[in-house]
Amino acid sequence: MFRDRDESFRADLRADVAAGIADGTIRADTDPHDVAVAVLGQLRGIGMQRLLDPDAVDTRRLGRAVARQWQRALAA
Repeated sequence: MFRDRDESFRADLRADVAAGIADGTIRADTDPHDVAVAVLGQLRGIGMQRLLDPDAVDTRRLGRAVARQWQRALAA
């Protein structure tokens, strides 16, 4: 069940990245599969840290920082 959910989430991410490549908002040399795996891995790591020490992870602030990181990394 978890594997299916992961694959579904990665498929959505791959489709979003591919659409961004097609419309020119994401760099053409970006691999949608790699981005999907990396985003999911990053979110999992953040989630694990939050579970282990909730006070150490400001999810609102971190969410903005992570979004900016990916915007810079993928911008065409």
